Amino acid sequence: MSSIRNKLTFANVMASIAVFAVLGGSAYAAAKIGANDIKKNAVRTKHIKNGEVGAADLGAVVRRTESTAGTSSPRTETVDCEPGEQVIAGGGGIPSPGAAHTLARSEPLTNGWSVTAHGSGTWTLNAYALCLEK
Repeated sequence: MSSIRNKLTFANVMASIAVFAVLGGSAYAAAKIGANDIKKNAVRTKHIKNGEVGAADLGAVVRRTESTAGTSSPRTETVDCEPGEQVIAGGGGIPSPGAAHTLARSEPLTNGWSVTAHGSGTWTLNAYALCLEK
């Protein structure tokens, strides 16, 4: 017992108290602070680590359109978000196996997405829009 007393210094005691205060304070904050306690626009991109928030967390939905199979080239497909939604990202793809094709353009529209591609043979073109509720 005396060996423990010899090691109990003021610095050791204060360091232990500081550790418990920090851990206890974080746990208290996590348990007591809710969404209504955070001001609007207080959380910024710099506060969020990569991979922490996904589309499902934001209420985002993916809208998709696919062209009918054909041989025309170039081909453009567009997809729009629904009323009450805002486009935040988009893209396109050519799922036709064996066809020689190139995605030439992918760009946002006013509230949707447009993709253009060139190809040969029989092929289809998909356009995607990631839409977020306003």
